[in-house]
Amino acid sequence: MDTADLRLPSQPDDTIQPKPAVPSPSPSPSVEVLEKRLMISGDARFERICANPDENNLNKITVLYLFYLSSIPDNLHSLFPNLISLNILGGEFTQLPDTLNLLDKLTWLYISGCNNLISIPNSICYMLTLKQLLIQNCDLISELPFEIGIHNKNLTHICLELENLKSLPDSILLLPLQLLRIWCNEIPQLIDNFKSLKNTSCNFELITNPSTQAL
Repeated sequence: MDTADLRLPSQPDDTIQPKPAVPSPSPSPSVEVLEKRLMISGDARFERICANPDENNLNKITVLYLFYLSSIPDNLHSLFPNLISLNILGGEFTQLPDTLNLLDKLTWLYISGCNNLISIPNSICYMLTLKQLLIQNCDLISELPFEIGIHNKNLTHICLELENLKSLPDSILLLPLQLLRIWCNEIPQLIDNFKSLKNTSCNFELITNPSTQAL
């Protein structure tokens, strides 16, 4: 799918497109620390960095990129207490931790290329500071948690590039959305409900594959 026209507001101190030109992690080193940003590739490197959180000043990290981990640890909130932006790219894990909501400063969440991920945890519905959510190329994801929009009232931008997305929860209409863009093969449910967004200030676009159409 061509997402060249997709534009999201930039995250703090950074600009990332839905298919970002993220630097490919080199074999050595596979971690790069630049100002308050940290890029980690692979389990061994992650474990080595996080074994000494004080020594590595992890509490100062605000932007985190995780490449190709076999699992996402459930203590990210204690390792990176000041995290504003979390970017998860690739990996063999089948689920995300139920503790994501404990990242209580996070405003940006980007998940891409996690082909074994079978669902988005309900904890995302309790990320009260989250403003921008982008999920793409996670082929097994077919729906979002049904409570999204009930608790996280600051979420204003959602972009989903999920080929097998089948439905969206009604509660998403409770969000103060400014942008909702969806790429998928088909979305047989809730299209009539989402047409009501045309009467709001939300920029809503639905693109199906192989044909392209916008509501």
